[in-house]
Amino acid sequence: MTQFDPSNLLAEIEADDAAEVQALAERQRRRREALEPAAQLAAEIATTRDHFLAEDRQRLSRLAKLVKEAKRNGAPAAKLDQFDFAPLTAQARSGRGRSGASKPRARRTPAAAEKPAEPTQERSEQTPAPVSMAS
Repeated sequence: MTQFDPSNLLAEIEADDAAEVQALAERQRRRREALEPAAQLAAEIATTRDHFLAEDRQRLSRLAKLVKEAKRNGAPAAKLDQFDFAPLTAQARSGRGRSGASKPRARRTPAAAEKPAEPTQERSEQTPAPVSMAS
């Protein structure tokens, strides 16, 4: 019979633990390396989107000024109404893909259709109100 040697057992356990730690560190490094390009691209997309939306707001502001000036100079309202554009917004996409079924729209009841339109405060901080050129 062989004699039990606790020092060898402890050394084997420590060697196994060290191998597990090294394997875990390698998996974590590979995961980080795999996610890094996606994170950089996502940051680039967000920056580009923010920049584009800021430019869109500037263009709409300029358009509103030009339409206002055209009104002062007597341009026909019917032509000016053609320049009514809503700003683009940065809406978060749902978890579904493009092919996912859309939600059915809520139907209006006759009582809701007879109510006068009241401004609601359902808009989020990020969703600017549509720019109306006719007034």
